[in-house]
Amino acid sequence: MSADAFLPLAGERASVQGRVVCVDGDERLAVRAARQADGVIAGGPTIRVGNARYPARPTCQILEYADHGVTIRLRYWLRTPYYAGKVRSEIQERIWEELETADVEFPYPHTHVVFDETSGAARVIRRVSRI
Repeated sequence: MSADAFLPLAGERASVQGRVVCVDGDERLAVRAARQADGVIAGGPTIRVGNARYPARPTCQILEYADHGVTIRLRYWLRTPYYAGKVRSEIQERIWEELETADVEFPYPHTHVVFDETSGAARVIRRVSRI
């Protein structure tokens, strides 16, 4: 997960969002991992910032269908903003464990280059320099 934004707020809470590529498109896996992490607000009443209200539970939105997976945005609230890096790392570890438990394989890109008689020929020019 790469952090897109970190929004410290008045009080002891902070909003964090990041990008995650889910290879199987199941964003529930990322939400479950965030909800179980220490320091993340798992649910409750909405959090009010000015006139806006935000869900207290972790949420996901699909951003794009990428070449090798589905990119999602994972948003969650922290009880204390001082441990954002530690919590992000724990969430990433939990996502990895969830992927292993679900037996998800990563589709790594492969390139196969073929040279045969239809590929053409390259001309090699040999120059001898005289000093």
